[in-house]
Amino acid sequence: MTAPELRVFGIRHHGPGTSRALLAALAGFEPDCVLVEGPPDADDLIHWLAHPALVMPVALLVYRPDELKRAVYYPFARFSPEYQALRFALERGVAAGFMDLPQRHTLALDYTAAMPPPGVFQEVAAAAGHDGYEAWWDAVVEQGKGHAGLFPAVLELTAGMRQATEETAAGETPEARLARQREAAMRARIRRAARAGHTRIAAVCGAWHSPALVDAHRTPGEADDALLAELPSVAVAATWIPWTYGRLARSGGYGAGIHSPGWYDHLWASGEAGLSPAEMSAGWLAAAAALLREEGMDTSPGHVIETVRLAEALAAMRGRPFPGLPGMEDA
Repeated sequence: MTAPELRVFGIRHHGPGTSRALLAALAGFEPDCVLVEGPPDADDLIHWLAHPALVMPVALLVYRPDELKRAVYYPFARFSPEYQALRFALERGVAAGFMDLPQRHTLALDYTAAMPPPGVFQEVAAAAGHDGYEAWWDAVVEQGKGHAGLFPAVLELTAGMRQATEETAAGETPEARLARQREAAMRARIRRAARAGHTRIAAVCGAWHSPALVDAHRTPGEADDALLAELPSVAVAATWIPWTYGRLARSGGYGAGIHSPGWYDHLWASGEAGLSPAEMSAGWLAAAAALLREEGMDTSPGHVIETVRLAEALAAMRGRPFPGLPGMEDA
């Protein structure tokens, strides 16, 4: 029997450059099973992502029928790596599923899993000369060409970040324990895929989780089983619902809270069209000028041309290879 091969792809939720890199990596790997961070309670709904009437963006809603206020939303945009990974599997007839702690357990609790400490992310950005982590990741990854070699670098980076912030389990909070239970559930799902006979398993998860999953198919499951034992459980239901970019800019679900979903949609469309950075900038600013004209503001092609030039000059002064959204806003 062939030993299973596992590749873990640590992604940024809702990243267009990440999505391009992920599609390139999946095409090279040719998995027979694609697992994506998300609620296994909704596995039966994945096939709807291939329906021609489905209009992006959408959100996966998981809720408690007995207490409707207890609900979780998982937004998907066309540039979301999770969406692209699942569409990759559906289009090729490859097994696909969600891997995370089921919401039937988490919606039974009155607290949520601890988030990664923000300080270490800011330290990485500062070391690269950026004001914040989002701006650094945007410039390095999301505006890039989407090379499949991104993921080994992300794995190495996040492994170092986790090591720098590692804490002992002694006296851990319920929130921190729930974060460990989430990763235990992901590893358990990967092992189930291996036992089911899949030999090329792709695991797509938030970058922070990736170091915790790389050996999941080779490690015994006893410790994870013990961590997941005796979890509370409630009945849940799931469905797809329409979503908007305005809602996508809020926190929740798949680490939403991106500052400009419209910008990311533009990056995705520009990348699909093979546009250069200069063409990408000009297209964005031309669209902004059109909106200003609709509001009765005098905005000419000359304004756009000079703004593109100024944005490129600012990028050069700041040591950036091409303008990003903050630079164009400044221009």
